[in-house]
Amino acid sequence: MQLIKRLFILGFLVLPVSYLLAVEPEHLSENENKITFYAGINPIALVSFLPNGIGTGANLYGVISGQEFGISIYGGMYFAKSHSLELRFSTGPADLVVWDTQIQFGYLWYPFEHFFGRNGGLSTGLMLRQFFWSNRITDYSIFNLSPELLLGWRFIAKPLAFDLRAGWNFASVAWSDIPHTKAGMGWTPFPYNLNLMFGMAWVFNLREM
Repeated sequence: MQLIKRLFILGFLVLPVSYLLAVEPEHLSENENKITFYAGINPIALVSFLPNGIGTGANLYGVISGQEFGISIYGGMYFAKSHSLELRFSTGPADLVVWDTQIQFGYLWYPFEHFFGRNGGLSTGLMLRQFFWSNRITDYSIFNLSPELLLGWRFIAKPLAFDLRAGWNFASVAWSDIPHTKAGMGWTPFPYNLNLMFGMAWVFNLREM
């Protein structure tokens, strides 16, 4: 299991980066050099606003909302034909006590676009998540920094793009403002901390607006 986990991490990290480094800008076509943007929401995260903790159970404690709760918005930039950078923000009630706020930033690679010129398709990448968990009863907060491996599929229906992704938070660094506590870090064994995420975004080109 340890070997499988290491190969899984290595494949996710090495392959996209190697193809990104292999791109030669002087040989790219005009279409490949075109930069486009996208902005979207995670509609499943809105379920957490249902009262009396119903929303927490409805999204299976974040498993089917990508561990995002409440209002979840994101945006990104496509570049070099099959690569994108993405920024995400979400805030909302994780349960009856904890208010969850997150900032995420990461890189995504689309191999079908790279090799076959197909819009969308398979996607893989790495996100870095910063969790802010605020206890609404005690006013104490816990902070968690976690890298996440992603594997998903993008469906294109211009000008919209629909994403279905699976994520795995494979490590964690946590600290809090609770008295007499210390920061800690650790690895998450596979398959714990797996989640699913659905998003829909509008794809646009600033030069064409």
